[in-house]
Amino acid sequence: MRGVRSVRRCTRLGALASVILGVAFGHPALAQQEATRRLAELVPADVLAYLELSSPHSLLERLTAPESRSLLEDLEALADAEPRKQWGELRAGVIYVASQLGTRPSALIRDLVGGGVAMAVYGPDRIAGWIEARDPDVLRRTHDVVLRLARSDPKGSGPQASDRDGVTTYKADKLEYALVGRRLVFASDGSILGSVLDRLAGKPVSENVLAELEAFRGQVAERPKDAWGWAYMDLKRLRQLDPKAFETKPDEEAGQVLLFGPWIDGLRTGHWATLAVGPAGPGWSLRLDVSQGQGEATHGFAGFVPPAGSGPAPLLKPEGTILSVSLYRDWEAVWDTRADLLPAEAQAGLAQLDTFAGQFFGGRDFASGVLGSLTPQWRVVVVQHDEAGGPQPGTRLPGFAVVLGLKPGDEEFATRLTAAFQSFVGLANLGAAQQKAPPLILGATDVDGVAVATAAYVPPRESAPGEADVRYNFSPSAARVGDWFVFASTIQTARRLVPLLKAEAGNQLLPGVTLAAEGEGAEAARLIGLNRNALRMQRMLEKGQDRQAAEADLEAFEQLVERLGRARLEVRQIGQATRYELKVAQ
Repeated sequence: MRGVRSVRRCTRLGALASVILGVAFGHPALAQQEATRRLAELVPADVLAYLELSSPHSLLERLTAPESRSLLEDLEALADAEPRKQWGELRAGVIYVASQLGTRPSALIRDLVGGGVAMAVYGPDRIAGWIEARDPDVLRRTHDVVLRLARSDPKGSGPQASDRDGVTTYKADKLEYALVGRRLVFASDGSILGSVLDRLAGKPVSENVLAELEAFRGQVAERPKDAWGWAYMDLKRLRQLDPKAFETKPDEEAGQVLLFGPWIDGLRTGHWATLAVGPAGPGWSLRLDVSQGQGEATHGFAGFVPPAGSGPAPLLKPEGTILSVSLYRDWEAVWDTRADLLPAEAQAGLAQLDTFAGQFFGGRDFASGVLGSLTPQWRVVVVQHDEAGGPQPGTRLPGFAVVLGLKPGDEEFATRLTAAFQSFVGLANLGAAQQKAPPLILGATDVDGVAVATAAYVPPRESAPGEADVRYNFSPSAARVGDWFVFASTIQTARRLVPLLKAEAGNQLLPGVTLAAEGEGAEAARLIGLNRNALRMQRMLEKGQDRQAAEADLEAFEQLVERLGRARLEVRQIGQATRYELKVAQ
């Protein structure tokens, strides 16, 4: 009986249940014409977005693998009560229908969606699409079961049938649908459904369709051949629909432009974006391409994109790495074009930075004497920091470091960087004195023949394990290693990086890449475990959970992060578009 009630509830959930489970055969004359048509040939050229799931069989195989099932179970455990309830009811409904048809739930889903899925988004709450079945007989039988149960529900009469030019259409909740051959065609209202059915029947239309759009055709040709799913978005129409969607506050604009440069400009002025999801070995990949708008590749963004043959340095991955990032950013070139990139008020703030920086670098000009002495290769590393010894803070923060590339031939600049580090420690001690906090004591140590400048907080007189102040996570350190300069949050982090930098051979670069980043799920999960007590208390206060519920959520989250495995992101400039490619190896 639980399965019957679940199916009845599913019929009231709306789009998902109605489309996947509510299927009826339609007009046979249309079935002969629809076999070679794509939905993009039937919808207007000005739709907001278009999505295709072209290889559902491969995707279902990956989702039903043991690793993916465990990950989905962790996601379900973390979901709020209502979504978890709806998902459970939908799953129970599928199980019930499968039992009525004498098949397994996984086989039922494969037969229903095995031919592919496509959908077009016209606007808010306005959609059209279809689901293509692998076995039309399963569609008919599934519809018989669902329709019978829906109409026996005392709270509703089920989908309402009507006739449109010899085609039986059904209206269920906020969707209308009909079956044409192997395809269940659905839309948010009757007029959109009728338009798709007319075009599927070959009736003449005056407006252009999406498949004729030059930008769309070009991106279809570029889609990965092994992609499970693919989507096309019209960024110009999205901005017209919501002009404030990609706007930023004036006080945030300078920081976002300096950090993200042409990446954020693509969202503000680009014409289109595409998204592809597919396999990457035993894991999966996600590829996002965003076009640039008018005036692309302008002089203002020259410092953000590497020239041919150049790129960021290889990733640094010492033991215990949580996240490693390598970035190409020619800050001197960015500084020279700041007038083209930033509003006047932001430029005034940068003028103050110019004056302030000169005080720390012996009066050097900020553009040529400071930024000009650095290479465009910047690296950031976040590592595990759980070594015993010294005061143990209640919240365990990871160690992190910024590694700067130094142009050869300017020995004095490296000395200035070390002096700047010591000056910042002095400023930190002035602030600590006002707050009656422990000071940082400067020191030095030798790591593999490299002199490392250090600073450490004076230990408290008394401190129980796990109760020291959060500042004891830090022991700032700085070191020059060949043509690299390291600013590290802890001496342990500096110790791990020095031998790696010494062992690097020559000027190895990642040509064509703007940014590369790699994260380790196992190490991130380990960090969560180190902070289990603090995170549990935070969740209890913020979510109002009891200790047991908070502990269960944390355990599920920790397992989820660990199961995600290693994730690698690369950003490249591909012609007149920026490509973001994420690969996750479970």
